[in-house]
Amino acid sequence: MTLASVGKRVRELGTLKALGWTQRQVVRQVVGESFAQGVAGGLLGLALGVAVTAAIGAFAPTLAATSSTGGGDGAFGLGALSARTVTDQVALTAPIAVSVLLVGFGLALAGGLLAGGAGALRAARLRPADALRTVE
Repeated sequence: MTLASVGKRVRELGTLKALGWTQRQVVRQVVGESFAQGVAGGLLGLALGVAVTAAIGAFAPTLAATSSTGGGDGAFGLGALSARTVTDQVALTAPIAVSVLLVGFGLALAGGLLAGGAGALRAARLRPADALRTVE
């Protein structure tokens, strides 16, 4: 998406270079925008993830598991005495760890920076005259 954004903003970036912006300033601009999008996406993802885990905890059903052991004839007809049935209730939960949240946020930032770097390299190579010559 960043490469498409740079492709659509060729005239804008070309104008900035024609006004005296250096390649470094253009790169910082594009990477900064991508970083801000990565932060916003990471925060939105964290909020959505926490909301979904809270919803799972609030609305998840409780499952009942039953197991029977023993039974049958057994030795000397005592199998019925050794038979037993165990029932257990299992509540579905979605635990969330801080480390998972941090890794997810870090991946969102890394994705934003990688995309910004790729777009920034393309933007930095623009020649002002060629950029201003393009028709939208």
